[in-house]
Amino acid sequence: MNYIPRHITSSILRGLESMPAVFISGSRQAGKSTLAYKIAKENLNAEYVSFDDLSLLSFAKSNPEGFLDQIPKPAVIDEVQMAPELFIHLKQYIDRKRLANENPNGDFLLTGSSSVTTIPSLAEALVGRVFLITLLPFSSSEIAQKNDNFIPMIFREETFVRSHIREAFSLSEAIRKATFPQLSIDTKINPSDWFNSYIQTLLNRDVRNIAQIEKLHELPHILKVMASRTGGLINDADLARTTQLNQMTFRRYRSLLSNVFLTFLVPPWFGNIGKRLIKAPKIYFSDTMLMIYLLGYEVSGLKTIDMNITGMVLENYVATELQKQLSVSGDGSLFFFRTGDNKEVDFIIEKRNGEMVGIEVKNSATITSTDFAGLRFLKEHIKERFIRGIILYPGQDLIPFDSDMIAMPLYALTDAGQFHN
Repeated sequence: MNYIPRHITSSILRGLESMPAVFISGSRQAGKSTLAYKIAKENLNAEYVSFDDLSLLSFAKSNPEGFLDQIPKPAVIDEVQMAPELFIHLKQYIDRKRLANENPNGDFLLTGSSSVTTIPSLAEALVGRVFLITLLPFSSSEIAQKNDNFIPMIFREETFVRSHIREAFSLSEAIRKATFPQLSIDTKINPSDWFNSYIQTLLNRDVRNIAQIEKLHELPHILKVMASRTGGLINDADLARTTQLNQMTFRRYRSLLSNVFLTFLVPPWFGNIGKRLIKAPKIYFSDTMLMIYLLGYEVSGLKTIDMNITGMVLENYVATELQKQLSVSGDGSLFFFRTGDNKEVDFIIEKRNGEMVGIEVKNSATITSTDFAGLRFLKEHIKERFIRGIILYPGQDLIPFDSDMIAMPLYALTDAGQFHN
C-alpha cells in the first residue's frame, strides 16, 4: 500500500521546532498513527510508542515518571489519552529542562482520538508547552498529490482569467476518495460494513472513555437525525424532541460527537452591518461518505438521489475540504453569513488580519450574475476587508463575473494550481 503524503506534516515539524510537544488530535482511522510513525522514523529518528501495546500502557499508568525517564527523546506516543497519569509528569519533565536552560523543544509528538478539551488534565498540564493540530481524513488535494491549496490561492492579489478544465468534476468520486485512508485506498471494502463497525467501535471505545453515557445505544440514532439536518442551523430544542431526549442531554451528546471528530460546527460571522444576524451555528459531518451512509444512501448512487439531498451532500463536501485546508494553512477561520431577512453566504473564510473571502456553493452547471447577490451584499457591508466572492459549482469553466466575483469549478478544491498564473 503506497503512502499518501499528508499536507499537515510541515506544520507538525514546525511545531516540533518551536514547542516541547505537538499533540495531533483527530478522528479515529484518520491516519494519525501512520503519520506519527512516518515522522518518527523519517524526520525525528525517534522512539515510537503505541499504547495499543498493553504492557507499555500498563507501565506508563503504573509508573509514569519512570516511563518518561526511560524512553529516549524525542519520543512519539500514540493514543496518549489512554494514560492520563502521564500528563502531570510531562509538564514536570518539560519544566525541569527549561529551568536547567536545556531546550525541550521537539521532545514529544503525541496523538489522540479525542479533542484536547475532553482531557482537562492534558490541557492544563501542557498549556504553553504544546502545539495543537488536527488531522482529518484525506482531502481531495492530498489524494491528487497537489500542494497548491485552494485557500492561499483565493486570497492572492491577482486576476483570474477565463479558463476551461479537461476534467469533469465527479462528486461521488471526490467523496469516495476524500475519506478515511483505509476506505480511500482499499476500494474492495464495503463502505456500509466499514462505517457500521467504525461507529460501534468509536462509541464503545472513545465515547465511553471520555464520558459516562447512560444511553450509548441512542447515539447512532442521534447521528442519523443530525445527518438529516446537515448544513442546517442547530436547534437543540427541536433535535431533542426528535430524538426524544431532554435538551440538556441532547446538547451533551452532540458535544461528545464533536469531541470525537464525527461532526463540527460552523459559527455565524458577526459584524457591525446594521442588520439582525442569525446567531445559531450550522452543523456538518467531518466525513461526507459517513454522512451519506447515515442517510441510508450509497455514494455510487448520488446521481439518482433527490436534488435537495445532493445539494446538502455537496455543501458538506465543500465544508470538509475547507476545514481540512484551514487545518494546514494555520491562518483563517470558517464562518457562514446570514441575516434575519435571509441574505446569506454559505461560507466565509476570515484571516487574522481581517481579510475575507465569501464562498457560495451551487449545485448547478449554469451560473448567472444573480447568483452573486449574497456575495455582493457582503461586499457592500464589509467594504475593503472583502477580497473576493467565489461560487463553487460542478462545471468546467472558470468565469470572472467581475474583478472580484468569480464562478469557479469545484475541481479547484482538488487542484488549485491550474487556476492562476
